[in-house]
Amino acid sequence: MDDEGARKVDEKCPLCQADRYLNPNMKLLINPECYHKMCESCVDRIFTTGPAQCPTPGCNKILRKAKFREQTFEDAQIEREVDVRKRISRIFNKGQQEFDSLQAYNDYLEEVEILTFNLIYKIDVEETEEKVKQYEKQNRDSIAANSARAAAEARILAQNEILLKRQKQEAREAAIREHQKEKERREQVEQQIIFDLATSGKDPNKIIQLSDSLKKQQENIASSVSNISRSSSILLSDVQQVAEDTTPFSPLAGEKDGSKYFSYSKNTYQDLYLEKVSHEPGRKCGFRIEDCHLRCLYEAFSGIDYDLESLKKLEVAS
Repeated sequence: MDDEGARKVDEKCPLCQADRYLNPNMKLLINPECYHKMCESCVDRIFTTGPAQCPTPGCNKILRKAKFREQTFEDAQIEREVDVRKRISRIFNKGQQEFDSLQAYNDYLEEVEILTFNLIYKIDVEETEEKVKQYEKQNRDSIAANSARAAAEARILAQNEILLKRQKQEAREAAIREHQKEKERREQVEQQIIFDLATSGKDPNKIIQLSDSLKKQQENIASSVSNISRSSSILLSDVQQVAEDTTPFSPLAGEKDGSKYFSYSKNTYQDLYLEKVSHEPGRKCGFRIEDCHLRCLYEAFSGIDYDLESLKKLEVAS
């Protein structure tokens, strides 16, 4: 018997002193109000008629039978901390997207951790509980909305897991069917060889040699197909990696701000009118002489690639 099993056998109910040695089916239950242990029989005996005070000496908590449950962790302090954190996380369930900045979200998380720490280690419990109740009252709608969103995300995740398991199962079944078909094909080839040896007048060595060559051809074809698909996937991944590594970032998707028919230099052309206009107070913000010049140049060269004769031929042909 391991250490954990020995500890379970030695467990006793603090009230009736029943142990697992004499009663292997005994269950020790706790209540999240005080976390004092007692067996299931004591819970039924004391709390069946309604709420009652905890029978543990020095504990004045009023307990209800419906809240008793089995203890998950061996250490009651860890059990209590987990329960406190679950309760606080259900109330303080805001996400980062609900805050204007990362600093505001971090401040919110720090405040939640301070409240959790106080409740776990019983520091200013009444004041902390009042803050939690006040927050829950003021943010009831957002708490409900966040809980609903979290539940929806959990459902989607569960559905995706079910779909993934189904796909794996279908792939496994397809592989089994393919293996069975391959086995049947081999058996047919062997039976055909036996039949040819028994009925044909040909040289048995030639029949066996021909059968072996056919088997090798099938194996080579299957191996070549798998190697080609594998090498194609590797090559594709390498090309994608090289493209990702070597392609520079371009906010215009590679388009260059310019024309292949002309180049513009502000210093080679003096526009006295626009120079005067650019100094007016109402036109200073964002006004550039270069933009006016470039617009005129683009309009002048916009139709230089337009082949009118080819377009007329296409219209006549259609």
